[in-house]
Amino acid sequence: MFPSRTLAETLVNNNLGNTVHSCLKRTQPINKSSNNFSAQTRNTVPTHLGSLEVEPIIIPEPTLILIDDIFTLGRTAMASAMKLQAVYPDKEIKIFCPFRTRGMEDRNLLISLEKGTIDLSLDGNGVRLPN
Repeated sequence: MFPSRTLAETLVNNNLGNTVHSCLKRTQPINKSSNNFSAQTRNTVPTHLGSLEVEPIIIPEPTLILIDDIFTLGRTAMASAMKLQAVYPDKEIKIFCPFRTRGMEDRNLLISLEKGTIDLSLDGNGVRLPN
């Protein structure tokens, strides 16, 4: 089972969500992020976009919350949100991730709760984070 699915199901089982939908699929293999130790060698947003597909289903909720297990640069989350927004333009897309790291040397994964907006970087390859 995927960690993100386990997280999503746990949230729903604890009345912190309505249901879990698995409509976002990786259709082409890409380099695993954990094998790349710098932002320059990690997959770009366009790489993720080209490897993801949404299997359209009827989702009655007005807000979709993407669940990710570890948030590093935000590129996977951004590409996933972009794919979902293209198929569900009337939905608000949010991202939840319990762990965020800024690199292999980051020893403080659980310091603080962060909230903000992520945007596509000016060059379209990365993400601008709120902090």
